Amino acid sequence: MPLPQGHGDLPLRLHLLPALADPGSAETWTVVTSIRLYADSGVALTAGVSPSHRLRLAPGEMLAAAFERTPAPWPLPERFDPFGIVIAVADGEAWTREVGLGAGPGR
Repeated sequence: MPLPQGHGDLPLRLHLLPALADPGSAETWTVVTSIRLYADSGVALTAGVSPSHRLRLAPGEMLAAAFERTPAPWPLPERFDPFGIVIAVADGEAWTREVGLGAGPGR
């Protein structure tokens, strides 16, 4: 869902509701959360193997590829961990994997 203009100072409320909560229970609950914020456009990484950013693999073949991170085109907040999306196409179907890239340059 898109955020409205001027959303930088909007409050955020996160409700955590354990499935087996009992009001009389003294159990301790622990939770780890993360929130993903998606930009309206991506930044392509420079591939060290092919100018077209496309790699072809034969069945059963493995290949490692290195990509160079460029500085972010916008300011990144503290503890922000951008991610990359790897897209693989096989037999007309696209498979994707989101991978954290770490803080990297541009901080």
